[in-house]
Amino acid sequence: MISFVDLPGIGTPNFPDLETYCEKVAFEDYDTFLIFAATRFTQNDLELAKKVKSIGKSFFLVRTHIDEDCNGRSVNEPEILKEIRDNCMDNVKDFISSEKEIFLISNYHKDKWDFDRLIAAISDALPVRQRECLTLSLSNVTRECLKRKTKFLRVQAVVVASLSAGAIGIPIPLLGCAIDAVVIRGRVKAYFKQLGLDNTTSEERASLDKQSREVIERYQSGSVKQWTSAIATDVLMVGVEEFSKYIPFIGIVIASSIGFALVLHFLLKCINELEEAAIAVWDNAVKRSIQNDSDTSTKN
Repeated sequence: MISFVDLPGIGTPNFPDLETYCEKVAFEDYDTFLIFAATRFTQNDLELAKKVKSIGKSFFLVRTHIDEDCNGRSVNEPEILKEIRDNCMDNVKDFISSEKEIFLISNYHKDKWDFDRLIAAISDALPVRQRECLTLSLSNVTRECLKRKTKFLRVQAVVVASLSAGAIGIPIPLLGCAIDAVVIRGRVKAYFKQLGLDNTTSEERASLDKQSREVIERYQSGSVKQWTSAIATDVLMVGVEEFSKYIPFIGIVIASSIGFALVLHFLLKCINELEEAAIAVWDNAVKRSIQNDSDTSTKN
């Protein structure tokens, strides 16, 4: 499980200095630290970074409110960003080796600047299991975050198909197909939610292309009967699987192998379709955001 903790800043009445902060905050309990600054990193921020580094923990220096710095038609954004990075680097050069360790973000524009790079960096700093939990628990804050999610889902699909294959060897007619249907339906419902498609509004769906809209509607209303029908579409493969169960010894192996391939095929197909739909939803949201920003600028 991943927990995010909003720690108090140094310099407040209860945490006036680093010494007091260290006494009250158990640094060892945390895997990594994010140090935020809306303008310049303060001396307290730098002391905190030094302390975190001394105990072998990773930290990320995050410069926020970048949208405010880049707001305005006359602003040369590349120059502004370079100036901000240079100023931050001058401020923290004793603690990091490259400006790539500084992240410029805005909570109002997660598709811009370093937001996705920050998420990827935090993920890379965590152990594998925590990395997976973090990626799957995050909302669809960026397009790349969606792609990282589906990458983990494809790995999980192999595990799920392997477990399903173990039930194929039970010599009860069509039981394997029924189990597959239940497994696939359960996983697809999880995929649908993890990719944020359960939160799409009717307005969002209406603005999508026909294919993406139909994918969302189909997966949202899918029943066990529909999934059983989908799995049994390739009648020949299902028939071979069922027949193979009754061949002593080697038949179980054949049936399990076929079952594994069928389940994996359908799970990967579902992931691919849902990924495309989720990206379409995300792209549309970005277009609306850009249009709203443009309309606001025009009015001003």
